[in-house]
Amino acid sequence: MKKTSVEKEVPNYFTVKNNELILTIRVKPKAKKDQIIIDKEGVTVFTKEKPKMGKANKDILHQIAIQYKIPNSSLKIIKGHKSSVKYISIHCKNDTELNLLLKRMI
Repeated sequence: MKKTSVEKEVPNYFTVKNNELILTIRVKPKAKKDQIIIDKEGVTVFTKEKPKMGKANKDILHQIAIQYKIPNSSLKIIKGHKSSVKYISIHCKNDTELNLLLKRMI
């Protein structure tokens, strides 16, 4: 499959694979405010929640869903449940949806 111009410009903290976007994030729990920062270093998600009983993980997914208008059902932590570095899978229905998501996030 030929890569589109958007996929060719994907930063190293994104991985595109079969209508799925894998996002590598750093998490900062117990922050003063909830926010997502994307810069040349990568993606950092700040959450007010404590990393207890999955509350911070749940809040991280919720923040990503709201900010980028993604259904919660399309998001899943695939690695790093108990780590500050997490890999988030974002499932897209097709290439068009994937490219639109990439444009919103980059």
